[in-house]
Amino acid sequence: MIEKYSNNKVDAYQYFALVVFLSRSMFTGMGAQNMIEMSRNDTWVSLLIGFCIGMPLVLLICYINSKEINMFELINKYFSKVISKIIKFIIVLVLIFVLVIILNDFINFSKIKYLFETPNIFITILFIFPILFIIKKGPEVIGRTALFLFFLTSVIIFLNSVGLIKYVNFDNLKPVFSTNIFSLFKSSLYYIAYAITPVIFLSIIPKEKSHAKKYNKALIIGYIFSFVATFIAIFYVTTLFNVEYVTLFNYPAYFALKKIKYGFISNAENILSFYFIVDYFFTILVFLYSIFYYLSTELKLREKSLKITSILITTIIVLISNYAYKSTTIAQIVSKTPYIIVSLLFICSYLLLVTLKIKFCKKH
Repeated sequence: MIEKYSNNKVDAYQYFALVVFLSRSMFTGMGAQNMIEMSRNDTWVSLLIGFCIGMPLVLLICYINSKEINMFELINKYFSKVISKIIKFIIVLVLIFVLVIILNDFINFSKIKYLFETPNIFITILFIFPILFIIKKGPEVIGRTALFLFFLTSVIIFLNSVGLIKYVNFDNLKPVFSTNIFSLFKSSLYYIAYAITPVIFLSIIPKEKSHAKKYNKALIIGYIFSFVATFIAIFYVTTLFNVEYVTLFNYPAYFALKKIKYGFISNAENILSFYFIVDYFFTILVFLYSIFYYLSTELKLREKSLKITSILITTIIVLISNYAYKSTTIAQIVSKTPYIIVSLLFICSYLLLVTLKIKFCKKH
């Protein structure tokens, strides 16, 4: 399922599209809400701080990616057999943990905004089956689909920006710099956790050899593009509504789109929020692909066994996500502090550990 696509790769443009989708996916729902709750009128400031802190981390990812081997191969190369197995197992646990949160957030979004009466399990199945189908087709199809949808969602974001600009009220940003520095910094850490964590796992998607500079350029530009899109979304949310009102929304960007009216089209926000679903779609896709790759390479499963194991793990993730949706307490606890702690620990430990190991091996 995975190994037979070793010659099937994404190009730099497709990689750029995937970076954009993954690094902004968490801001569709809980990301924007959590940041606005902490930094309030100054959320745009915390975004800028988070972006600046995140850039050196992106450059570290570029340095690691220049080795032109994926995350699991890199760990196998620079660490002992036992240590590498432990690290890879921890990475898969992080993948499953974040995947459950993202899938739970998607279920919540779909339930509130589109499919009010549809059982959660059917929403998840309808979403997961196309993802599994595209994974089965391989990285080239993943890349082509991502690039096509990137252009489509870019048009939608442009229409959103044009439709909302007349409602901007800068008075809603006042008082400026009223948030204390601790809250701003904490909010910026949320940005780093949401934007950087998913992108790290993109190293597992096969890329063309001897083109590391092209892919690293795509990563940096994609990170910047994603930041600009996120900044625009946060800008509109915090200028369209009073911050006290915004903190009541689970999905503030979606509620902002409700203001847009395009002639005879009613409920335009349901069309204009399509890019939310696309962001969720590709993040879940890349995470599942990474888990399947681990099963294929580490457990040495044959194709039939791999399919059965992949379906079993996907089913477990779906069931946990659905249970988390029903349990408000679990959803709230998991979606905030633990996610940030796990993500930041993973980002710092993985990037620093691997970078130092590569440097050490060069010297010796």
